Amino acid sequence: MPRWSLVVLSVGAVLLAVLPFDWVPGSYELGARWVAAIALGTGAVVAGQQNSALWCGVFAASAVIFQPLLPIDLKDYALYVHVSVAILTAICVVRHW
Repeated sequence: MPRWSLVVLSVGAVLLAVLPFDWVPGSYELGARWVAAIALGTGAVVAGQQNSALWCGVFAASAVIFQPLLPIDLKDYALYVHVSVAILTAICVVRHW
């Protein structure tokens, strides 16, 4: 994967890791969700171009879950889903760096 896509994915991973802990002010939360969804969508496209089906599927599913247009209410599992996707994204970044 190109370095620029790994930088974009790492920004998305950081935002996903801090969103459930309310470290992002409320007025910026929607923007942070947009940035995370765009980063995951970019990761899905780049992984698809690199013929990496596993990462493409992970990033595409994550982009759908975290997109802010029609938000999915994760209820009690929101913390776990945010952190696990952030960890998976960080694993991809470290593995391909």
